[in-house]
Amino acid sequence: MNYKFLTKEEVVKFFEESDLSVGEIFRTFTQEKFTGIKIENRSRFSEISDKEWYEIIEKAFEYEQD
Repeated sequence: MNYKFLTKEEVVKFFEESDLSVGEIFRTFTQEKFTGIKIENRSRFSEISDKEWYEIIEKAFEYEQD
């Protein structure tokens, strides 16, 4: 099963079917009850603007391509 494709579809659904910001979406699906991982201060995800998230993701992708 192609979980990468399925995951992408679920993330796209979040963006298309909710009014949440990028940070709120990341905060939502990184909750410990879903991941089993305790992340301190997840509310910080919401402090980053959508523009900043775009720039962060763009830079991270470029970095991973090197």
